[in-house]
Amino acid sequence: MPARWPRLVAILAILPCADGCAPFSSQRQANYQTVAADPNRDPDKAARLNERAGKLLQKSKWNEAEEALQMALIADVGYGPAHNNLGKIRYARGDYYLAAWEFEYAVKLMPDRAEPISNLGMVYEAVDRFDRAIESYTLALQMAPQNPVCIGNLARVRLKRDENDLAARDLLRDLVLYDTRPEWVQWAREWLALARSPEPAVPVSPEFIPPGPAIPPTNNRQAPPPGEPGAAGYQRVIDP
Repeated sequence: MPARWPRLVAILAILPCADGCAPFSSQRQANYQTVAADPNRDPDKAARLNERAGKLLQKSKWNEAEEALQMALIADVGYGPAHNNLGKIRYARGDYYLAAWEFEYAVKLMPDRAEPISNLGMVYEAVDRFDRAIESYTLALQMAPQNPVCIGNLARVRLKRDENDLAARDLLRDLVLYDTRPEWVQWAREWLALARSPEPAVPVSPEFIPPGPAIPPTNNRQAPPPGEPGAAGYQRVIDP
């Protein structure tokens, strides 16, 4: 069913991650230069540079945004939102191993935020590790129970694993209730109709929009309009 589902991406850390990254170690060995962190941390400077990076991402200036994020992490290597945003770039480029590092580190730095956990789920989903993706999405949804993007992510991966998943149907009903994105609401309704109909065609999922600044679509389908919640539903992740 690959043609019916959008590509996904996530975010890794500058330092080695915990056991959660182990599934990616067989993918390739890390060849990643860490930033030279200043021992005198400057979180205010990191926040300003991270905000600048967010604006550059909105303009699709990927290289400039990456430079700003690297500078932010030099100012304060423990600034979680910069790791999260840097992971979005790694994910958008399809570099899932490094993306997972950034997300793992962001999770450690921001344990009360659902977004980096959901982002890590996107990495697992992108490499077809659906059980691990479900674990991450479920945890994110527990932290943000009415977040439509967390609901949609979990419903999507459960349907990828099993089109007859009864739990996915409950999630789709919640998605119709809470989501304001027309493409996703329509998609959920089509799946619910599929469960009641004998032989309908499986609906195509709406174009996937990664968290925060939108990544250009990977196919010819129209992406949802800008300004909608990102993959984890937090548009202000770039804020300090």
